[in-house]
Amino acid sequence: MKRIVTLAIAALFLLSVAPAFAGDFQPEVKVSGKVFFHYQYNVQAYEEGDADTAPDPRFPSTDYNGFYLTRSYITLKAKMHPAISANITADITKLGVDVVEDEDEGEGESKSASISGGGYMLYIKYAYVTFKIFPFFQITAGAHPTPIVGAACRAWEYRYVQKDFVNLWSGIPSADLGVAVHGSFPSNFGEYQISVVNGEGVQSLSDNEYKAVELRVTVTPIQMVDAMKGFEISLFARYDKDDKIAGGRNQTDMLYGGWLNYRYEINDNMGINVGGGAFMGTYTDETIADEDYQDTNYMAYSGWLRFRFYKGAALFVRYDMSDPNTENDEDKGIGYLDETSLLIAGVSYQIHKSVDIALDYQQKAYTAEDADENTIDPDTLVYVHMQWSF
Repeated sequence: MKRIVTLAIAALFLLSVAPAFAGDFQPEVKVSGKVFFHYQYNVQAYEEGDADTAPDPRFPSTDYNGFYLTRSYITLKAKMHPAISANITADITKLGVDVVEDEDEGEGESKSASISGGGYMLYIKYAYVTFKIFPFFQITAGAHPTPIVGAACRAWEYRYVQKDFVNLWSGIPSADLGVAVHGSFPSNFGEYQISVVNGEGVQSLSDNEYKAVELRVTVTPIQMVDAMKGFEISLFARYDKDDKIAGGRNQTDMLYGGWLNYRYEINDNMGINVGGGAFMGTYTDETIADEDYQDTNYMAYSGWLRFRFYKGAALFVRYDMSDPNTENDEDKGIGYLDETSLLIAGVSYQIHKSVDIALDYQQKAYTAEDADENTIDPDTLVYVHMQWSF
């Protein structure tokens, strides 16, 4: 009954605002695209092992290098009315596998697909429509950007180099199927977004009765001073419940956090962007009656700096730390279950307003130990990253 009432209220609301969207308007459609491309070289010398020491399973990757096309976005943006717009974005991404056809199974029979090697896949990243009722109250429906990840990417600025810290360490999707209410505050004082989504991301189907709720509020409180207009405070929260995990148990995931960021372009040659953020979360299994059961608490924090010192040239650095289980302070043998840190340092150059290139160093270090009770060696790579858009 509660669901029927909710649907009825939503239907009445849509009918009440429908007259606002009436009238003649010449539709507009724009095509755009963005590509992430990079070269990487593994400079870490993994242990080969000997009679007394087991080899590092990553040893074959020593000196490995290669070119990668990690993202290719193709976007269609349409404006059907001053208050109605739509977006369809396709993403061509690396699968890690190739889809190949088997040999004919017999005359008149179709071929089947199998998996081997690497490859690329085309899928829908975004497909949504937005109704702009007021600047401070808009409704979006479909596969849309979730509230947290996109905003964190904008604060970090270097998505083509690495994911933002929330997406990287929490794994929450950057796009999902559902509805969102969002808008901007008057006088450029910030924005907000609340989304109710499936929770699994656009590439997965929802197969349970529960939905995820995400919320982000961003405020830019000092708009009266030019040098402080780029200071922002963002707070976010996410609640998800799943009844289809292993063993048929219910599990809830509560995530909350935020970041501070300050961006100021001093002049045509100099500018700065500096920020930091953190999140904490808790996994809870509601069906375990064991008195020794403990929730899994996890956390991560990040800090970043970009200093533009000459037109399109900039230095950037970032440091992250992630702990997937804050109660697991002792190493549990092989596996990356303990704290992991990430250091990124590099220099970037904007060749054109639509073309960027970066030379960067990334090291991911672990506190977990291997079978010989030695701390696992870090992963250390040097990259040349590029992004271009049109």
